Amino acid sequence: MDPIIQSWELEEQSEEFPCSVWCRDMLASGYTVECRMKQSVAQQIPCQVKAGVTPIVQLTDTDFGFSFKASLAAAHVEMRQEMKAKARIQGKIATFKCGVPEIMELLETARKAQEVRLKRSDWIVAALRRNGYFHWRPCWKQDCLVEASLQDWCQELPEGSYRYPSHWLEERGSWLKEGVPKMSALKDLEDAVTRAKDAEEYFCRTTATTTRTTTKQEQNQQQEQREQEQ
Repeated sequence: MDPIIQSWELEEQSEEFPCSVWCRDMLASGYTVECRMKQSVAQQIPCQVKAGVTPIVQLTDTDFGFSFKASLAAAHVEMRQEMKAKARIQGKIATFKCGVPEIMELLETARKAQEVRLKRSDWIVAALRRNGYFHWRPCWKQDCLVEASLQDWCQELPEGSYRYPSHWLEERGSWLKEGVPKMSALKDLEDAVTRAKDAEEYFCRTTATTTRTTTKQEQNQQQEQREQEQ
């Protein structure tokens, strides 16, 4: 079911955004062949929120989930009160039976509450900035990407939070020197892949949890070591 719903979402997104980049978590439905093909047709470039850092950088976890659940709980309380009042008028005992129509009503009420919240403040952009997104933005005057912190709209939207310390983001522009990309110090592609793997593993280990897959070579080394000990 998830891949089907994901496909519908991709179709709707393609109608509004003819070319886009979308960041999603590791939910398997987004990596099916059908979804990948639709992303290609929609000119949608996918990127990932890696396992272990979802509660740090994913907007749903940091700023949406708790608020939506609170709205859902409030809607549930209101529905129970209405059921009690209706049962009292009919001279019956309230059963609080909740079927598909009631569930859909609760979800819709919670969704509308989030729309009201968004009208009060543009919390989505502020939250994305805190989570490390929108670091680079287009500058139409210079015809290039610039740091968002240099643009007027971003002056009161800092990067980082208690979940995501700002010093983790300080070196994001270190690959530039006087606005020009620096030459890579890596000797070859194999060295680059190794360093990237080590850096990602270290980051996940120090911020949350990580699962490290043991290679076949390491397994052989471990087996030899056990045999020597015996």
